[in-house]
Amino acid sequence: MKPVQDRCSELSAGLQKLRSSKDDEARARELESRRAELEKVSTSLLLAAASAHVLLEHGKIVEASLPDCAKALESCDKVEALLDPDPSAITKGRSYKDLLTRAQKAVEQLHKVNEEAWRVVVSQHQSVDEAFLRRVESFPRQAQTVARLRELKGQYDESTKRVPVGAEAYQRFEVCYAALQRELKTLDPDAFPDDVLSFFHAAQQATGAPLSLFTNSVRDWLEKNDFLDGVRVRFTGAE
Repeated sequence: MKPVQDRCSELSAGLQKLRSSKDDEARARELESRRAELEKVSTSLLLAAASAHVLLEHGKIVEASLPDCAKALESCDKVEALLDPDPSAITKGRSYKDLLTRAQKAVEQLHKVNEEAWRVVVSQHQSVDEAFLRRVESFPRQAQTVARLRELKGQYDESTKRVPVGAEAYQRFEVCYAALQRELKTLDPDAFPDDVLSFFHAAQQATGAPLSLFTNSVRDWLEKNDFLDGVRVRFTGAE
C-alpha cells in the first residue's frame, strides 16, 4: 500500500488536472483550494517521513514508535472514490475533512517522535563550552586553536538545530562533531600538564569525565588557573 504522502500527492495532482479542463471559474477556484490543502499536507508528511527514515537507519528510533496511518489511508480511499463521479463534491460529508485531520495528526505525531529522538542524539554529542574556550584562550599559543574550535563549534551547533531530513544532513552532523573532537586534541600540551589535558578532553564529552581523572594534582591546577568553578559533578550510577 502506498504511503499517505504519496496518496495525498496523487489526489492533489488529480484535482489540478480537473481544474485545468473546466471552464467554470468558481469551481476551478474551489478545486485549486482543495489541491493546495492536499499538497501542503503531503509536503509536510514527506519531510517528516524523510527525517524518520534517516533516524531509523541510524537506529535512533524504532518502527514501533511511528504513528499508525491506517485511518488516514482509509480516508484517502474514500476521497479518491469521490473524484470520478463529481470532484467538486469531495468536501461533502466527513471523508475529506477526516483525511486532512488524520493526515495532519500523523504529521504532528511523527514530528514529535523525530524531535524527541534528535534531542537525545544531540545530548550524547556535546559541544565544547564557550566559557572553557575563553579561559583556554588566555594561555600562550592557544589563540589560534581556540579560534578554530569556535569555528568548528559554530558549524556543529548549526548542524544540530534541526532534525536531519536526509542522509547528507545526518552525515554533516557526524562530520562536524568528529572535526570538533579532533581539534580539541590539538590543545598545546606544553601549556597544560598531561593529566589536565586528559581531564579536559574527557570533560568535554557528552558523558563527562570519570572521577578517577579528577586527581588532586588536576584539582590544584584547575584551582590555580581559575578553572575550578567550571567543574560540575553528576552521578550516573554504577555500570
